[in-house]
Amino acid sequence: MNKNQEQILHTIHQILSSPVFDIELGDNKYLLGNLIAKYSNCGKLYISEKTQTKLNEINFKLDKDINYIKYLYGKKSLLYRKHKIKVVAEHLIPCNIILSLILKSDRTLDNIKEIMDHNVVTIVLEEEDKQINKNKLRTKVTEDFHIITNKWGRYTSSDISVTENYIINTGNIFR
Repeated sequence: MNKNQEQILHTIHQILSSPVFDIELGDNKYLLGNLIAKYSNCGKLYISEKTQTKLNEINFKLDKDINYIKYLYGKKSLLYRKHKIKVVAEHLIPCNIILSLILKSDRTLDNIKEIMDHNVVTIVLEEEDKQINKNKLRTKVTEDFHIITNKWGRYTSSDISVTENYIINTGNIFR
């Protein structure tokens, strides 16, 4: 866990420990979902096999430490400007599912961390992301989902394989 993740984890724990906190009030679900996403995005960002293949084809090298927004994110990124390739940082387990699991837990710092650490962020091609949407899995998991024994169902049903390659974002924390 890096310093950014540590701060976000403690913030989530403090919010959930507050006696006046009401998850149904205002945008609290949205707020916590964003914090969960940012926690994951501060860690390792794995590369899908199809993304890695596409990057290899155009000889686009990724250093381990990279500014995700500058090099990979959106139409202003170097990857898109030079090669017209769009990629997405995709959460293995949707953040709303992670939030639901946290809310069902005893909400201790250790349990919140354990739940959030099961999530993986993968850099996928735009078409891989669209396949998840087409499968109606944007904010859902497969019926056989289990956070420890079967968390890969969304990717398996969307034909997404993940390499061991990863990057660490050195730029701003993104959502």
